[in-house]
Amino acid sequence: MSTNAETTPAGYVKDARGRLVPESMIKPVDQLRDQTILSLVKDAKELQQRMTDYKARAHADIAAFVEASHEQYGVKVGGSKGNVSLVTFDGRYKIHRQIAEHLQFGEELQAAKELIDTRAMEAISDSIRVTGTKPYIRLYERVGDTEEYVAISLDFAAI
Repeated sequence: MSTNAETTPAGYVKDARGRLVPESMIKPVDQLRDQTILSLVKDAKELQQRMTDYKARAHADIAAFVEASHEQYGVKVGGSKGNVSLVTFDGRYKIHRQIAEHLQFGEELQAAKELIDTRAMEAISDSIRVTGTKPYIRLYERVGDTEEYVAISLDFAAI
């Protein structure tokens, strides 16, 4: 059973409502449920941390490669803006780095509703604000000798 030694006396566990229950009163199936869940959650959190570390490394490695690639031509690139596709020499693997912008519309959008003429598009364009970006990395593997690539999914629900 899960216990928090700082707030729960020895031989007791807290139930979902925070009440102290003697461990001897907990059914074996409830103890097994807790053990199963806690083990899976612990492993999931470790996997999540490894994926977080991988994501940071992947973005850093791609940015470093792009910078090195530009340097061979004497070009200095600032930041990691821009989409890029990288393919292995044999063409088997491909990585896409995409930077998606988060957009927010300003008060000009309300004015655009009223205009409904040639000035409406100008007001809509003026209303768009980039409020942030989110980088994405997608990995692909070529299927056999075809030109088709299949995504290497890191989405828990997709595998």
